[in-house]
Amino acid sequence: MLFPEAFKNAFLKMVEENDYSVKREKTIAQLALYHQKTIATLDNEVFFRGTPNANNSNMQNSFIRPEDEHFLIIGVTVMDGNNASVQATDWDYGANLQPVKAGQISITTNGVRVLKDMPLTEADPDLTTSDHGVITLGEPIFWGGQNDLVVEYTSPVAGAVADNLRIGLVGIGLI
Repeated sequence: MLFPEAFKNAFLKMVEENDYSVKREKTIAQLALYHQKTIATLDNEVFFRGTPNANNSNMQNSFIRPEDEHFLIIGVTVMDGNNASVQATDWDYGANLQPVKAGQISITTNGVRVLKDMPLTEADPDLTTSDHGVITLGEPIFWGGQNDLVVEYTSPVAGAVADNLRIGLVGIGLI
């Protein structure tokens, strides 16, 4: 795991290498962005697409981040629940429901697939550390401002009527 200064340096290097803009008044901060959906009777779903609202995400207005708000993703959180709402207490960390245990995710940003078929069982709900429910990425994913990012969930098992899945992206970014 990188130390905070190393995160900051790696992040700024990626911003510079990709010729992204940065406004001087922006702050580098730890971020956790999530999107949740009902996976009832579905064996695939796309997250971070469409229009977010207070009932399904902590992002506002759009899943496209502002031009100068870039994000370095170092982990993916997985939470599932039955009849789960925005309230965090309704969710269980990790892959617990059968369709989620059998599922996997892929991540695409700006048309480039940057993560393919990561099993959701990597988000181990039984760990006794703060990493339970978190998939730590071996290589960070850079999400540049004004670019889309989608997380595709697939499972060979369809969800039950009230099954819900929350996908979170954790890392550092400009705010």
